[in-house]
Amino acid sequence: MVCKKCGAETLEGALFCGSCGSRLDGKKPCISCKQLNDENSAYCVFCGTRIDGKKTCSRCGTAYEGKFCPGCGYGGEEKKSVNPKSAPLGEDKGDGKKWTLKKILNFTASCLGLLGVLFALIFTFFIGVSQKTAGVKTTTGKSTLFMAQSLFYFFGGFFKDAKALGYTGDTLLGFANNFTVYTYGILGMVITLTTIALVVTFATMAVTKFTMAMLGKTKKYTDKWSVLTICSFFFGTGAFYGLHRYTTQVSGTTANTSVGVALKGGVTAGIVVCAILLGLFAVCKIVAQGKALLKAQTIVKLVLGVVGIAFVSVMFVCVRNAGVSCSFTTAGTENKGGFTAFLYTFALPTIFQYANITDKQIEAKVESAVIFGNLAQVLLVVALLLIAFSLCSKVMATGAQKSRAGVGSGITAFVLLIVALIFAIISINAMETIRDLSMAQIPSLDGGLGDLGDLGDLGDLEGALDGLQNMLSSYLLDFELKSTGIVVALVFAGLNLGLSIAQAVLNVFVKRRSDNE
Repeated sequence: MVCKKCGAETLEGALFCGSCGSRLDGKKPCISCKQLNDENSAYCVFCGTRIDGKKTCSRCGTAYEGKFCPGCGYGGEEKKSVNPKSAPLGEDKGDGKKWTLKKILNFTASCLGLLGVLFALIFTFFIGVSQKTAGVKTTTGKSTLFMAQSLFYFFGGFFKDAKALGYTGDTLLGFANNFTVYTYGILGMVITLTTIALVVTFATMAVTKFTMAMLGKTKKYTDKWSVLTICSFFFGTGAFYGLHRYTTQVSGTTANTSVGVALKGGVTAGIVVCAILLGLFAVCKIVAQGKALLKAQTIVKLVLGVVGIAFVSVMFVCVRNAGVSCSFTTAGTENKGGFTAFLYTFALPTIFQYANITDKQIEAKVESAVIFGNLAQVLLVVALLLIAFSLCSKVMATGAQKSRAGVGSGITAFVLLIVALIFAIISINAMETIRDLSMAQIPSLDGGLGDLGDLGDLGDLEGALDGLQNMLSSYLLDFELKSTGIVVALVFAGLNLGLSIAQAVLNVFVKRRSDNE
């Protein structure tokens, strides 16, 4: 056998020339996939790579060797990124299309997310509540522990105020107030530490990832960490407000007065700004999917994601406002608050004023009201944290090709709200029982003035006491308690769980279809 390239004699059946090393079968390997092609082929029949050593001009299509096209003189193909695989806006193939619409939208989304991180980080340290008053100015509803607090109140000020309350005895009233006050303090410290730790950690990761992407060290941006930072800020504001929430509404013939607690104005502005930026972030990620939005499965996934965001948002607001409503029809008063603030500020002190706390049944009910009411508050705070992270996953899912369904978090939130509702009902029923037992003890005022007969005519005083007895009976009779927020949150938690299951089914369907293709 004679080599076609150098003319040397070679053994029969040999694949390569012993003199020049050329292939003797007329084949040449592809420089990309290494598959064998005919020696006259210009392109690989297996992967399409050009294998004849020439380049194709992107302007006129002429095949040529060297630096410049002989047809038009263009030589732009030589200009490429130093590190094309990790360039900030994607790979530059030298065709002048580096800034594609998809890359611009993704980059814009990352910038919006990073701006949201900045606002969340700043406003986290301004989280606080203050008293709001409408109508006639009054001190009704004020409490040392439950107004005008900041996020850092639990690092010192709380312990000073708790000590000043002076509930140190072994009485049932002391137990009730101390248990509630210190549950409030512990929850406040947990909320403060959790919020600051999550926001600062996630913000640091967001800035680090964004910087690495801009330097070309990675193609991944800050998206996940930015959304986590904003949702952690939402959790902190929601939990802090829910811990302090109360409103006293007094309706009378002469004046209407409303005293309550609201988030400080600056924090409210921060929430609005972060919510807007989060919405714009999601819109950019959705539009960046381009033609994929025309696919039926993408449309269904997007609809499920948007509806899921709506459901989770309603859940968040309802849990943040969850608590107990207490109304006195006779006095024209209605109190609304979270369980901790409510137990301390409204129901129990009112009942204690008129109840002779000696009955063992009343003591047991007071303990149930306090313990289960505070446990309900703890579960609501935990549920609020879980819902905040569910919101994060729902937002991320709107712009992702592959997304988690969130069935596990949906089940957990649903169960937490069910248990919180059960504890709330137990606490409310216990307080209503205390009310009923207290009403039975009010008639003991009769005959209580026998030893004062020698002081003169006490007819007017007895009449006044009879009037007081009737007033107290009417007052307690109109004492009505009911849970607010938890039931609505539970309904939307069930709807969200159904959506998560539907999303999981859709993910399985898409995966199987992809595998079959």
